[in-house]
Amino acid sequence: MRVPATAFTFSLLKFFQELNFQGKTNLYDFWKTIERITDNSGGIDVPNRYKQLSHVVRLWRHLTMLKRFRRTHDPTGAGGTKLGELVVECAACPHPDKNLPDNWESSPPHLKWLYTLFLMMDANFHARCKDRGFDDVELAPGWAYYVEETAYLTHIMMRTDEKDLENTCSAEHNAIRQASFHREGYIASGVGAILCARHALVRKNGAGDLQQGERQANMDYLFFVTLLGLILTILISYDIEAIVSAWNWDHTKPDPYEEPSTTISMSTVKLELAQQEAIEGAQGLLLTHEVTPAVFIQVGLELEEQQCALRQRTSTSRSVSDLADLQSKRNVLGWRIDSWRGIQDIHMPLAVQLRATEPERPTTSPPIKPEDIKLWLPSSIP
Repeated sequence: MRVPATAFTFSLLKFFQELNFQGKTNLYDFWKTIERITDNSGGIDVPNRYKQLSHVVRLWRHLTMLKRFRRTHDPTGAGGTKLGELVVECAACPHPDKNLPDNWESSPPHLKWLYTLFLMMDANFHARCKDRGFDDVELAPGWAYYVEETAYLTHIMMRTDEKDLENTCSAEHNAIRQASFHREGYIASGVGAILCARHALVRKNGAGDLQQGERQANMDYLFFVTLLGLILTILISYDIEAIVSAWNWDHTKPDPYEEPSTTISMSTVKLELAQQEAIEGAQGLLLTHEVTPAVFIQVGLELEEQQCALRQRTSTSRSVSDLADLQSKRNVLGWRIDSWRGIQDIHMPLAVQLRATEPERPTTSPPIKPEDIKLWLPSSIP
């Protein structure tokens, strides 16, 4: 017969709970602090009860969760807890028979969005779990946020023969890099989750371990399990889902992992302007000015680019030398803008009126910086 030799009070457990939530203090540092408070001289050996405390904290949190969800006095006992019953659901999301009006199903089309459940799917590959040789006992199988493991792993094993995605694109998408993640000594490569997209609350049974990256088998199971018994219009966003399914089945379809590239460059714009200028010249439509519209636009775009560069330097310049160089570049840019505005008045007479609508700055205020001057290029005209 064993005689208990160690006891932990509720006050100690509650204190650690609040300290963990507020200060993110882990259990090991908390226990070492208790040891130092008990005796910090180093002259005696304080019994190490860290492992025992770790077990007790886990059990205490589990029992507290059952108590808060009124499972302690249920005739069926804790074992009668249903899947997802110990979850704090998002109070702002639509819940039939709770916060939806009567006959919400027959609402007009322009009001349907009010009763739509917005979900998002994603994975966290930093939450990997090392194999430390522990015989882990699941205290609440599927009762809260994590999915019930037995059925979940059975489903994953049934789809192990599916071909994993291969990273054939130039973009190093995190989900693809981690799709084949498997390292010896790890139980899980990360965690996948289904969350409320509006308020970021994890759905009941919406989280589960990833055995080998963000595989579709894992995410599909979590998605459908969290929606069991739910009758709502659903909108889901997934950072690797808009055209992924089509590409998975047929790689001749557009690759969703390719970073979009623009074919419009400054050289392309210059070529298009020169071609348009040639057409207008042949038609006799060009203004009689030594600076053509095409050159005027090109210089305006260059000024806009210099403004962006100066804004970036403003946040990084610290030394006196940097500030002096920055001011010199501002002076040059200001002169160029003044000169360019004279040409703008010819090609864009409307710009004179637009500049007149800008609020006047008090004489006591410092002059406006050249990088903050509005150029009123054609693309910014209201």
